[in-house]
Amino acid sequence: MLPIEVALISSYILENDKKQHYFNLKLTPISYIKICLAKIITGCCYLLVTNIIMMFLVLGVGSLFGKQLMLGRVLQATILLTVCFAWQIPLGMLLELKLPAILTLIIMFIVNIFFASQTFAGSRTLWIIPFAIPARLMATILGVNPNGVLLAKNSYLHAKTVILPGVLLTVTLFGVLVVVLGHYFKEDNL
Repeated sequence: MLPIEVALISSYILENDKKQHYFNLKLTPISYIKICLAKIITGCCYLLVTNIIMMFLVLGVGSLFGKQLMLGRVLQATILLTVCFAWQIPLGMLLELKLPAILTLIIMFIVNIFFASQTFAGSRTLWIIPFAIPARLMATILGVNPNGVLLAKNSYLHAKTVILPGVLLTVTLFGVLVVVLGHYFKEDNL
């Protein structure tokens, strides 16, 4: 569900402006950089709210089926997923500036599904593929493989040493993409 959510948010956050050929942005007295940052913050807020809704759904369904889910782990997973997926909001906005919304949606969805697979998220070289980081962190936090199977007791995927580097890498990537998008989000380019 989360890859679909991120793809929808990132591909449609600029869609109305694009349909109007950014006419409404050109009329406003607010700088393009502030508008760009507001759109990124809005996308991240949407991501957080939908992750919180999913957290309550997971807790509700878990209790409905008699599963004891640890609130601390589910809350930690929700926060980490929000932080580790946030970099895709400015990436999707960059794609949206150049591509149709449906193409941006399809690209973001396919790339997320492909790279979150066991092949990439479970590998030891996942750091070169930032799309695999959230799935890898969830393996550590929730104790399940990216394919949904419970981790073996001796699996290296239990190692908590990946959490901090994963968060730092995605936060850095978020910052870089915000700067790139802010540089591109100017009157000359729209």
